Amino acid sequence: MVVGLYEFLLKVSKLKKTQEKIDAIKYNDSIPLRIILQGAFDPSVVWLLPEGTPPFRANKFDEPKALHLEVSKFYLFIEGGNNNLKPVKRENLFIQMLERVNEDDANLLIAMKDKKSPFKGITKDIVMAAFPGLLPNE
Repeated sequence: MVVGLYEFLLKVSKLKKTQEKIDAIKYNDSIPLRIILQGAFDPSVVWLLPEGTPPFRANKFDEPKALHLEVSKFYLFIEGGNNNLKPVKRENLFIQMLERVNEDDANLLIAMKDKKSPFKGITKDIVMAAFPGLLPNE
């Protein structure tokens, strides 16, 4: 059974020890996981979307693979990805993405683009320890 990224990160955030969190993230390494964490914590990833929660219809269906399929479209929403998109079109595409994924994963995407971790227990330091080189050293 595939576990959604939100569900996985929620479980990781509840682990007590930092090393357990690092090991869990390392063990469950995937391109979608790396992209989500990089989008949230890498200051060089600049989101071209307004801050906050856009109006969207939450998808209540549990389709854990949906977000895995959507990450390939993130370039549409970041600086340098597709500069030809008009802001309104970009925002509409993001809303459509939010409506295609599970509500929890949509909230994860919103937190990521706002450069916030939706989980207190997952920090930039933990991500850097799990995936050295994924984020720039400051």
